[in-house]
Amino acid sequence: MANVQTGPIDLSTYQWHYRLVLVFAPTDADTAYTEQLAILAGHKAGNADRDLLIGRFPADGTGQFNDRQIAPEAIADLRRQLTVEGDSFAVLLIGKDGGVKVRSPRPLTGEQLFTTIDQMPMRQQERSSR
Repeated sequence: MANVQTGPIDLSTYQWHYRLVLVFAPTDADTAYTEQLAILAGHKAGNADRDLLIGRFPADGTGQFNDRQIAPEAIADLRRQLTVEGDSFAVLLIGKDGGVKVRSPRPLTGEQLFTTIDQMPMRQQERSSR
């Protein structure tokens, strides 16, 4: 398990480079969790175009973020850091500036996510410069 992160996740290392979609759930079998991951998986091109990194964080096991497995203690620390209740479902969109742009107790559709991102000033600048 050499590629498992056990210490705290420093989200600031992604600031100004990526937008983050962090999905928290009580278990990896949680209905809202599996629904949100399926929605995100169905929008790979849109995710890539918007510089999205997806984090999967079930409270009862190992998570996944940026090609690394995330140990339960690191997930618990991230929940505390972002004030996500112990075993609840939540999806957070964090902008490139590091601020939480959306916090939802229900899965977000691809349209909701992309509309929110596309209205951000930084995204509009990215689109005009491409």
